[in-house]
Amino acid sequence: MYRFHRQMRIPGWDQDAISGAKVAVCGGGWAGAFTVLALQSLGVGQIAWIGAGEEGAERLGAWLCGRKLEGTVVRRYPMALRHPAQVHWATLSRPDVLVSCLRAPEEMEIAADYCDGERVALIIAISGSDEGWFGQAMLELGPRGPEDPALAMIVAALAAERVRQLLCPLPGDAVPEEGCIALRKGLDAGPGRAILVGVGGIGSNLALLAALAGWQLILVDHDRVDSSNLNRQLFTAEDAEQQRYKVLAAIRSLRTVCPSADVRGIAGRLERDSPCSWKDLRANVILSAVDNARTRLIIQQLGNRLGIPVVQGSTDMFAADCLVQWPGGPSLDAQMHGALRSAAARERGRSTRSCGGDPAYVVAGMMAAGLMAWRMSAAGPVAPLCWRSGYLPREAGVEVEGPGGDGAQR
Repeated sequence: MYRFHRQMRIPGWDQDAISGAKVAVCGGGWAGAFTVLALQSLGVGQIAWIGAGEEGAERLGAWLCGRKLEGTVVRRYPMALRHPAQVHWATLSRPDVLVSCLRAPEEMEIAADYCDGERVALIIAISGSDEGWFGQAMLELGPRGPEDPALAMIVAALAAERVRQLLCPLPGDAVPEEGCIALRKGLDAGPGRAILVGVGGIGSNLALLAALAGWQLILVDHDRVDSSNLNRQLFTAEDAEQQRYKVLAAIRSLRTVCPSADVRGIAGRLERDSPCSWKDLRANVILSAVDNARTRLIIQQLGNRLGIPVVQGSTDMFAADCLVQWPGGPSLDAQMHGALRSAAARERGRSTRSCGGDPAYVVAGMMAAGLMAWRMSAAGPVAPLCWRSGYLPREAGVEVEGPGGDGAQR
């Protein structure tokens, strides 16, 4: 199946406009790398990636450049930005958009000067250790500290959504909110062992973030990679051609990008009477990145039985949510006001739900993965997180208009 099939089902989608575009990404860190990942998955025709390689993110950069997805060419220029002429040289012709993930003030100014002179749309998406920034306004001092990959993925998702709006505007699009992204993290218990159920649009990205944070991972998914997954999942064309199990494909990618990753996979379904002894795995948290209510209820019950938190991510086309079920606290279903049980009742009697024909693209899954990674090491109860297109991500309870995300991308 054509890799853009799922996003081309979104009403008003213009893949030709995206495939014919050129976007420059400046910045060699995590925010830059994740932005390139998102644009490559989206199908931007030409991506010029400028920026000195940074430790850790450089491995992801090499993997992205070797991914070779249909319809997209990534050209990597691992150099510090010292003059606007470098952007001219790297792009050869005027790009449609420039995304600046640069944090050094002098480099930020060079990128902004280039955009002013060439009348190129500028997007600023940068992250630090505990906050990020998204918008068009220049900052005198950006976020501090080393980049947290989870925050970097969140700002990259915001940047990719804005690029999509500029290249492929859709009915209902709104000029996005700009500003500081400062999500409260709460007490941090540090990395441990996680069971991640679902290795699709949310789970494949979350697996990378968890591995980078030092978590031991047990991946659970029965599905195989399909070419239509490549517009939003962290797999390669070879994975699709070979129809590899998603857990095996994810392990291959993780060990390339993060050689120290401690990860293993179970290529099967999570069932109520699973042959696996989940208690013996001694996990600290269960991560729910699945696309059906029945499995979410099973995960909810498993978390209660093991007495460990469950972090659930869900998406709509232009929305993402993250809920946490804490031992002794409200269940996921209670937090969703009974929506899980209602959805499971509607699913009952059908064969296993497939969302292969549902409209979907990369941004919501990356956003949900970033929000889940931000929550998965919490040492105590935390508030839900949500994002809607046109808004910055925030804690639930702050009024935001827009649809609720009720089905994870797969």
